Amino acid sequence: MDDLVTYKRRVASRFLPLEGEAALQELPESEQFIYSEKIDGHLGFAVVDGGSVRFFNRSGVALELGDLAPHVPLVDGIWAGEMYVPQERSRAFLVSSAVANQGQGLSFAVFDAVHALAQPLPERVALVEASMPKPHGGARVHHAPWQRCESRKDILARYQDAISAGQEGLIVIPAHGMGYKLKPMVELDVTVLGYCLKEDGSGIRSLLIGVQNEAGQWQVAASVGGGFDEAARVAWMARLEPLVTEGDIVLVAKNRLAYKWVRPEIVIQIKCIEPIAEDANGIITKDLLSYDNGSYHSHGKAPGVSLVSPVFQHERTDKTPGLADTGITQLTDRVEIGGAEAAGDGAEPDTQPQVLFRKVYTKAGKGGVAVRKFVGVKTHREASGQFPAYYVLFTDFSAGRKEPLKTDITLAADADALQGALEVLEAENIKKGWALVP
Repeated sequence: MDDLVTYKRRVASRFLPLEGEAALQELPESEQFIYSEKIDGHLGFAVVDGGSVRFFNRSGVALELGDLAPHVPLVDGIWAGEMYVPQERSRAFLVSSAVANQGQGLSFAVFDAVHALAQPLPERVALVEASMPKPHGGARVHHAPWQRCESRKDILARYQDAISAGQEGLIVIPAHGMGYKLKPMVELDVTVLGYCLKEDGSGIRSLLIGVQNEAGQWQVAASVGGGFDEAARVAWMARLEPLVTEGDIVLVAKNRLAYKWVRPEIVIQIKCIEPIAEDANGIITKDLLSYDNGSYHSHGKAPGVSLVSPVFQHERTDKTPGLADTGITQLTDRVEIGGAEAAGDGAEPDTQPQVLFRKVYTKAGKGGVAVRKFVGVKTHREASGQFPAYYVLFTDFSAGRKEPLKTDITLAADADALQGALEVLEAENIKKGWALVP
């Protein structure tokens, strides 16, 4: 069902999320707004053709919903809507069990006509309203509870009413047709896993943050670069430098500089507009890591979340890194993440990083034995566009220095470039007195 997948990518995934309290400033002016309370369920499709009804999920996979199908009005078309379980506030995780049970207890709130995408969104809303029963009248299949108002002040008031009533937020469509999701900010406690410097090295650019699953693994959640003034960026750099550690994977920030891994010892509180488990490209996956013996080890990618507009708030010295205080349940309580809590590796075998060489040199000195190590890695993940094909991780440890541990990463496009990078690094860093460990 290509039309359904296309709809998800081009329409449903492009409602712009906004912090609800910022509606007066962020929403565009409009002569009219169409709005509805946001229903927390699963996107689905009802295809009606000549008296037959078929249901599909957001990926175009057919669903057996024999208990719900007889309630669909026989109006030909492809109708997009939210499958939900009626209660004071529907929860997405309840929908999965209802779907598995032929749709018993399931309702379907239609909000769009996929077969009429050539028409502007407000016109499609009117088509849905004319074709489907009204909500709140007992019909299990009905149009979304759309209402209308004429000002952003009205939208803000309706949003505040919805939040006070325990609802998730509002869906808002101005007259020009662009859709918006108004939701409250979500606060999360997360563990700092790494950091990236600004291009001039004067302070941090962003923090790499993660949460822990029930298997004790860390999953990357986001990169947080907002909420710091310049003084804080300098202070965080000084705070994190002594915590730098190793990892067998390199992650690169948007400025193309690699993140430095740090020991998972610091908890911070952040806020974001919402965590999402799917985007226009499908299920979101994030890196899964274990931390032991002072080093991070990659377990590939596993289903995870992206955080919309994350902002740093403050450190939480009263919290401890781990499942209890910085666990993944903060996310799974809000969105359904397929398989994110499962133990074991999250990557397919051919995406596991491969260590091609490991060379260790030592040198005795007054402060003890110094160690310099070179690790060459083939990522097998360059096709994603987010990882280099190869890299050399250089680790320099000397107990007598003010900063005992230093690390550096050199990226390489192919195996020959990797070998050349190693030779350059050895020539620069291995002089008289260094001995290769067999």
